[in-house]
Amino acid sequence: MPKSQDRILRGAQMYSSLHRAQSSCSYGEVKELQQSRENLLVQIQKLEQLRDRQRIVYEVARRNREMLTDMREDKRGLYESDVARREQKTLDDNYIARRGRF
Repeated sequence: MPKSQDRILRGAQMYSSLHRAQSSCSYGEVKELQQSRENLLVQIQKLEQLRDRQRIVYEVARRNREMLTDMREDKRGLYESDVARREQKTLDDNYIARRGRF
């Protein structure tokens, strides 16, 4: 076999070996990327579940706050009505007391 053909054959063998090695590395990288993607999808799903639970907790707390605010406003209205009624009674009592003196 001439030297040039031998050289070409060795070059082809080296290229073939290099190509196999690169393909093997590429397949390994692809597998790693797929695994990483699966892990990220699982993590996203867990985070979405946590978000949904937090949303429920937030909505319950918001409803409770609104209920307490409404109750406070109702109580305040009753208190102000009671104060106004007592003030008017005091004024009426004072008027009656003065009227009785004269």
